[in-house]
Amino acid sequence: MKTKGILIALTGLLVFLTGCDNSTTQSQSARHQMIKLQNVAWMREKLPAQTLAYARIPTIWQLLFEAKADGLHPAQKLEAHKTIISNIKKGLVARYANKLPKEAQFPFELLLKNMSSPLEIAVLNASDGSMVPEVMIATTLDNTTKAQISELLGLIEKQSNKQFRVTKAFDGTNFAGLFVAMAPVFMSFDEKTGRLLMLSGLSASEKQLKTLLAQNKHDPELDDIFAYEDSVDASGNNLETWINIDAVYQNNKALIPASEQPMVKKLGLDKMKFLWAGTASTAGKSDLIVKLAMPEVGARKFIAGVDSNFEIQTAGTPRRAWQFTRPTVEQITNAYEFALSFATQSEAEKARNKTNEIIALLNNCFGVSLADILKIYGQKIVVVTDDSGTWFASKIKDMNAHKTLIEKFKKTFKLTLETKMLAGVSIDVMQASTNEMAKKLIKDLGLDNPSFKNPFMDMKQTSYFQIKDDTYIQAFIPQVLADRENSKNKQSLSSWLNKQQGQNWDSSLLAYTTEVQDAPRSVYYFYLKLLEIMGNLTHSEVDLFTMPTARQLNLPEKGQFSFALDANKDGFSVKFSYEYSVFENMSYVDGYLAVVYLGVVSAYAVPAYQDYTLKLKVTQKRVKHEKDKAIVTDYYYAHNKFPDDGYFYDHYQGLDDFDYDAENGELTFYFSASDDPALQYDSLVFKPKVEEDKSLSWTCFSTVSYSQIPDECFTLVE
Repeated sequence: MKTKGILIALTGLLVFLTGCDNSTTQSQSARHQMIKLQNVAWMREKLPAQTLAYARIPTIWQLLFEAKADGLHPAQKLEAHKTIISNIKKGLVARYANKLPKEAQFPFELLLKNMSSPLEIAVLNASDGSMVPEVMIATTLDNTTKAQISELLGLIEKQSNKQFRVTKAFDGTNFAGLFVAMAPVFMSFDEKTGRLLMLSGLSASEKQLKTLLAQNKHDPELDDIFAYEDSVDASGNNLETWINIDAVYQNNKALIPASEQPMVKKLGLDKMKFLWAGTASTAGKSDLIVKLAMPEVGARKFIAGVDSNFEIQTAGTPRRAWQFTRPTVEQITNAYEFALSFATQSEAEKARNKTNEIIALLNNCFGVSLADILKIYGQKIVVVTDDSGTWFASKIKDMNAHKTLIEKFKKTFKLTLETKMLAGVSIDVMQASTNEMAKKLIKDLGLDNPSFKNPFMDMKQTSYFQIKDDTYIQAFIPQVLADRENSKNKQSLSSWLNKQQGQNWDSSLLAYTTEVQDAPRSVYYFYLKLLEIMGNLTHSEVDLFTMPTARQLNLPEKGQFSFALDANKDGFSVKFSYEYSVFENMSYVDGYLAVVYLGVVSAYAVPAYQDYTLKLKVTQKRVKHEKDKAIVTDYYYAHNKFPDDGYFYDHYQGLDDFDYDAENGELTFYFSASDDPALQYDSLVFKPKVEEDKSLSWTCFSTVSYSQIPDECFTLVE
């Protein structure tokens, strides 16, 4: 009975975890515009100020097959698509529900067909101020009655081994009571809306549940969290979780030892607001995001924000772009001093002296202050691959200082600088001797004999660059700079990022984006094939002729994939952007062949892995019974014969079933279902052989297949 209860619970959990308008086109220009949707996650609007954490777990239908402003939104909002998904759901129930135990069939069918909103879970601070928190759980069950909910509760109660008990039936009201694992649970279910809400906790009550239900808007103290959530996911059909760090701290700061509180404040942990993580969908894109809301205090100084931006023109549409952002002198200094604040005064002073000594040596070597060099240029460096090739650029904040720096470098490192023409474009060429630079560095830093000379370093280093307005542009070869300058199709990099890529890199410390030709179309057609496969598995009707083509949907010609680590005054975040699914790369470049290849590999790899695991278990059995071979071996050498049955049975201490043949000393051990169901009824045989010199040798045999036995054993032919 206990096993059946666990099976029912697992079935319910599986369903929970696996669980629109009529417009038919989406123009490419509208790809990165916000799509208005109604958030189907409704419990979020009931959350009080004392909410400590929240999680949303959509069903597989919501996560993958419902329209939510991502790359497949134009197709998934169609009525034809909704019909296909409905048929698959029905087919899944009809095909597989009867394969489950009777106790699991009803919850499987009820939850699979009727669950229409994600499972929402919230952890609340106890209403009586105690340390044990409360938990609130909600979802929506369409076309469901209180009688069906009562039937489901009854089934769980019967299979729960007294860990689950109904203490109050609905009895004409929308409220019921439960007792689960020593904790009271209060439940509300509204047949009209299908909304199911449960509140559990030692301090919970039905009155508190009714108060929460009466709320139509979350507490204003949660506004920052929900404002961020709404900005990245308006549908509520994505997977997400967040922790209200500020509330957790305020409720528990009294528990922090007085000796630790200064450190908490020094690190800025008392200023953290919330941590948000999950998937998102907005403006035709899907994202995986982690966001920490925290001002630039304490430890946040190590991830400083960006203080500068600059504009650059590309040659045609970029294929890919990188952005690297270095810290400013002030940010480096602040972070360094913050790190030293954790050391003793003498240790900090010693570290400062050593650092200043190294900086002075480098300044003397370069002939200019390193801090001054950093101040001359902007924080951002962009690397772009476009129609001209790959080049990189940065902003010059002080042009006069830049010119002075070049002159100092020319003198210090004996650089040569000249301007040459290529394809009508003037390009600056700077050359330096690697050997001369190395000699100076080694001499000034006192690392070796100043007469150092390495023939492998006796070569020229050449750089090609242009200065356009206040921007420094460099490439590995001059042809790239010439083609970029002569391009007839220049466009703004920031405009391409914002309008075409849906990216804003103003506060990005590290970012990357690229375009993939035909990605939206490939993803869409791969998705249609997946629907067809699901239809075949569930024996349900999936007519792909009811779905439009990629051209009819006006899907964009290119897809974008991006990464960004952002930092600003409010906090920092990590975001991965993709078309629809993080696994979608399989659908590019003959994606169906990739799927077929994966199937072929699986056809070999899965059986091979199974053979490997079975071979391992046979080996374990063989090693386990080496001591039993020793019983026979030791007796043979002592008495020049094999032991009789009585002697062996007295010395055998194993639990496995076995046969012993006293005439020839042969041992047979049998596998059982506890070893592995696939090995049940097979056996492992140890057969001794008396050699000419009267010594004893052993041979191993087994009834399992050749591919599943250890190399030192042989397969018995039956």
